[in-house]
Amino acid sequence: MSKNESQSTLSESSLAGETLLPGGGDLPSISVTTIYNRIVCAYPWMFKAAPVGNMGHGSEHGEWRTSGGRRTYYTLPQNTPAYGRYLANLCRQYGINYISGYWSGDVNSPCIEHFDSSLGALTMQELGSLRLIYMFSLQPRLPRIKQAIIDRTNLITGPKYARIIDGAQQSRVPIMLWGEDVNSQGVAFKQMIEELRAHFNARGVSPFFIITHHALWSNDDNVIRSVDAVYRHECHHNHDPGGNPPPLTTAESVAGTKQNWTNNIRQLTGKTQFSTGLPVFYIAGTMPSFWRPGDVKRGKVVAQNKEQVRAMFEALKNHAQTICVRKTAPDALEVHKWVAITSLNEWVEHSTIEPCLVRSDRTAEENANFGYDYGRDFVELIRDIFKPVTRQRPIADAEDMSLVSAAR
Repeated sequence: MSKNESQSTLSESSLAGETLLPGGGDLPSISVTTIYNRIVCAYPWMFKAAPVGNMGHGSEHGEWRTSGGRRTYYTLPQNTPAYGRYLANLCRQYGINYISGYWSGDVNSPCIEHFDSSLGALTMQELGSLRLIYMFSLQPRLPRIKQAIIDRTNLITGPKYARIIDGAQQSRVPIMLWGEDVNSQGVAFKQMIEELRAHFNARGVSPFFIITHHALWSNDDNVIRSVDAVYRHECHHNHDPGGNPPPLTTAESVAGTKQNWTNNIRQLTGKTQFSTGLPVFYIAGTMPSFWRPGDVKRGKVVAQNKEQVRAMFEALKNHAQTICVRKTAPDALEVHKWVAITSLNEWVEHSTIEPCLVRSDRTAEENANFGYDYGRDFVELIRDIFKPVTRQRPIADAEDMSLVSAAR
């Protein structure tokens, strides 16, 4: 069995984490620690304070203001170092190590600029263990996308930027891509990715391109096999071209979300990346809730209580795929899995995990129709559900002992 095949086998084997069994008697055993790496996707659109209405939620990073005798709660801007420090402290407290920021390519819709002026403005000491990732919209023309990535070369290769260890044990810099707009431009997209690989390789850095699941709609290998990974951006929600999709609770969305992950993984079976020969990796992803009021064709997904979101995040954990296994000591392995959660702070789509204001006057009807005031529930779930798991595994029970040698 080849190294790549052995690592692929491991992702479905009993070494994957929660199914590990304690060593027994005098059988030689090995310590296996499963680490869940979480990418939380950020969309800091807000450049000024915004009032919170009854239907929506507002950030804990906000304040009450009084005008004309009326008190109104405002979420504070997302483009300041103060906001960056708030997020970095939050991530430190709840074990979030990776946050992506979104380049829209639209000067009238700045987003990456806010990311750079908040989290990006922090020192290494302020960031702590938090590392940043850039995500690029695929809506602009390919030359603009390519140039936007090149313009950020120094940041992408710098110390604040994330690293990911791939299936060949190589350290790579993740670069995320969002959307389906390249699905009809497969050959040109492949050429752009190859040119970007050459650009970074010439600087001693290997990029790891992660594209949203929209790429799978194309079924075009020029798109799918050009990238290193595909990630699921969303939770399952109903779609009605006529504009009347029924809503779901987060609990009701879980089954459809799991089916989406299964379908995506099946479609990627046997797909290898053109330049590395490694399997195109799959990063399962989801949302705690979803509601885009401006899109009447998409049904909302409403989180009515903490347990519904727990069910969603537990399912995400159980579908996390193994990207690599590392031998950290003669009798210890680390199994690395990756998941994605959308989003950190896109309040306009109600998919946010950033702690929100908890209001005493929230009605049962508002909770049912628009979601409850979750406070810090979602980040607590991320901390608790995705914490590392260590088990002792009898070596004799390993399905393929080449897994151990491959991890050295």
